[in-house]
Amino acid sequence: MKKGINWIGWKGAKSRHYRQNLTIWILGFLILNSSGLFTALAVKRLPPQEVSAFAGFGILVMILLSRLLLNERLYISDIPGAAMIIAAISLLGMNTMPDNASIWNKLGLAPLIPILLLPLLFLLAGIILKKGSCTAYSIGSGSASGLLVILLKILVAHHGFDLQAFFSSPYLYLYIMYALLSLFCLQMALKKGPMMQVGPLQYSSLILYPALCVPLLGGSIFFMHAPLFLISAAGIWIIMRKR
Repeated sequence: MKKGINWIGWKGAKSRHYRQNLTIWILGFLILNSSGLFTALAVKRLPPQEVSAFAGFGILVMILLSRLLLNERLYISDIPGAAMIIAAISLLGMNTMPDNASIWNKLGLAPLIPILLLPLLFLLAGIILKKGSCTAYSIGSGSASGLLVILLKILVAHHGFDLQAFFSSPYLYLYIMYALLSLFCLQMALKKGPMMQVGPLQYSSLILYPALCVPLLGGSIFFMHAPLFLISAAGIWIIMRKR
């Protein structure tokens, strides 16, 4: 999507270069949204904070492709940062805890209100700020994406994979709303900053936001998970700090 982002705000005739950018962007859009299927399958078995943590592997793919496709500069410090992410996520995968399905089955809309507001605040900050708008949009996109994992967890807990029942659930429409919010914020961030600035902020927000939200919704986090989340976030910070 970053590779083809220039089709947004294109000025002048819609040339072959415009169509090429649009095609590449659409390919990225389809790949991005295909992740929803894998997320739905994952939240059936794992709590949302663990599912979102595995998105940290996306950082490694992003580092490689930022160099190969976007010719963005990489640094020696990216290596320990990437190693921290891999180690934290691998340990997380070996220390999963049973998911308390009853929490998600009984969860209503009211407890969600506070966690629904934060991505909207970052959207507002991105619109208002001149300096720092890329940061605000990146965090807004990541927190909205993390919220999608929680909403999908609730939707699957309430209805399983009964697609017909989904359309009668308010959680589906909240999911669509925040998916669009995440997509919009991501495009604005990609227009304003390099991938190696946008990506780590977006992924770290995606990883940490569900971990912060789950206890507020009545869930619990295994005591070993907190340092692993922090190690993963620290690895992302190491990658991002020179950008």
